[in-house]
This record gives sequence, C-alpha cells and structure tokens, in this order.
Amino acid sequence: MVSSAEVEKRKAIRREYAVLFDALSKILFEADPLGINFETNTDEYEPEVGSIITAKTRKF
Repeated sequence: MVSSAEVEKRKAIRREYAVLFDALSKILFEADPLGINFETNTDEYEPEVGSIITAKTRKF
C-alpha cells in the first residue's frame, strides 16, 4: 500500500518535472521491463519514474 505522503511527493515531482516525468513513464511503459503493461494501466511505472527523477535531481 502506498502512503498518502508518497503519493503527494510523486505528484509534486510530476508537477515540477512534467515533461521528463511523462517521457520516462512512456519509455518504461513501452519497454515494459517488469512485464506489467496491459495496454490500459499507463500509470504502473510512475513510482519508478519518481524514484529515478528524485535520484538524478538530488542535491549532494
């Protein structure tokens, strides 16, 4: 179960990096490395996209 804090964080990342978020989601959905693409569930890779963007934009 995903917490509401995680959902809100993902929404904030999506707002800030909209173009990148959508592009990465599309790439992962089409490549379907986890085999979860059932043609209608285009949001399945959003948690991974949020993690990728967070990791790549984190300030050290």
